[in-house]
Amino acid sequence: MIGDLLFYMDGDTLVPVVVRKINGEDNVVCLRQSNGHKFNTMIDFLRPIPLTPEILEKNGFKQIGKKFTCGEIDDDLIEIIPSINNSYRITISVADLMISCCIWCSHVHKLQQALKFCVIDKKITLP
Repeated sequence: MIGDLLFYMDGDTLVPVVVRKINGEDNVVCLRQSNGHKFNTMIDFLRPIPLTPEILEKNGFKQIGKKFTCGEIDDDLIEIIPSINNSYRITISVADLMISCCIWCSHVHKLQQALKFCVIDKKITLP
């Protein structure tokens, strides 16, 4: 999705990028690096960024025991619980919309998509 954080494979180097535009017909995406450089590449050169405790902490999640929580953001609650195989159970409750969702994910872009789905405007950044 547009706005997702991914790795671009530049030879053997993984470069963090943000998706700016997607052309699904040609499998081409426009990306932006942290230094502002924009370029196009094929989807095949993209890799997911593993979700880690360091990334969660960098984005305001507090660890309480094994669980990470973002507390309340405008009465919304986000809880992330580590599981096996580097996967996380993410529970999001949105008070205004009276919805709650629970997903399993192990990559940053999936967390971003879950937040967007629940209409939570929280920008995720990398350490």
